[in-house]
Amino acid sequence: MDFHHKILNALVDVAEEAGETLLKFYHNGLHKSGLATEVDGQLVTDADRASNALILERLSQAFPEMPVLAEESDDDARRLKSRSLFLVDPLGGTNNFVAGETDFAVSIAYTEGAPGNHQPVIGVVYRPVFDELFVAQKGKGAVLVLNNRNSTLHVSSTKDWKRARLVCSALHNDARTTRLKSLAPIWNGRGSAALMICKVAMGEAEWYAHVAPRHLSEYDIAAADLIMSEAGGRLTDGFGNTVRYNRPGIILPRGVVASNGFCHSQALEVVSSIMVSGAGLPVTEKVREAA
Repeated sequence: MDFHHKILNALVDVAEEAGETLLKFYHNGLHKSGLATEVDGQLVTDADRASNALILERLSQAFPEMPVLAEESDDDARRLKSRSLFLVDPLGGTNNFVAGETDFAVSIAYTEGAPGNHQPVIGVVYRPVFDELFVAQKGKGAVLVLNNRNSTLHVSSTKDWKRARLVCSALHNDARTTRLKSLAPIWNGRGSAALMICKVAMGEAEWYAHVAPRHLSEYDIAAADLIMSEAGGRLTDGFGNTVRYNRPGIILPRGVVASNGFCHSQALEVVSSIMVSGAGLPVTEKVREAA
C-alpha cells in the first residue's frame, strides 16, 4: 500500500468515526449542547469539540509527524514549514446542526506543496445523517460512496446560464448574499460549504458561491475543492484566482466560486461585482475587501 492510499483509508475511517460522534449528539437531542458564539461570530457546540478532538487524536496516532490545521484547535506553527498538511473541519454546517437539519458534514483534506502554496491531494467529505461519503484523490477521480456502492462524480454539462442552478447558504441574510440570490437565474439554499460544493460536483447544481462578509477558511473547502476538480469542475476565489492552502492567513476574503466550468466566467462576473461593490459597504471597506 503506497503512502497516499494509506492516508486515504485513514481519512475515510476517521471521517466516518467522527460522523458517528456527531450523530450521538444529533439523535439524542444534544445538538445545542455547549452552544457558544466565538469571537468571529461562528457558532461552536460540544459536538464540534468532540469531533475535533477525536480526529486530532486519530491523526496524531497514525501520522505523528504531520501538522494539522483544524477549526477547533490552536494553530500548529509547524505547518508553515511543512510540505504536507491535514486540514480539518470537524463539523461543517454548525448552524444547520444546531437547527436540527441534515446538511452538516465532516471534511478532511490532505495537502502537499511548497510552504504557503499547497494543493489538495486527498479529500473526504462525510454527511453522516445519510451515510454519504464523498472521496477524491488527485488524478484518480471523485466518487460518492452510498449503500456500499461507488458512483463516479461528474459535473453537469449545462452551458446555458439561464438554466444554471446556484446553490448557496440559505442561512446568510446579509446584503451580499441577498444580492447574489437576486442575480442568480435559479438558486437553492443548502448547508455546509463543503456539501454545497459536492452538490455541484455530482451535477445537482451548476455553481456555488460564497460572498458573505463572514468569510470561509481553508479547512471549510479544501476537501471539496479536490472533489470538485476531480469531478471535472472548477473552484476559484471570487476573482478567478486559484485558492492556495497552508498560507499564514487561512481566511478567504475574496469569496469562493465553484462551478461545472461551463458557466464559471458568468458566475465570476456576478460574484466579483458583488465583492467589489461591497453590496452597499462604505468606499473604504470596498477598497479593503477588494485588495
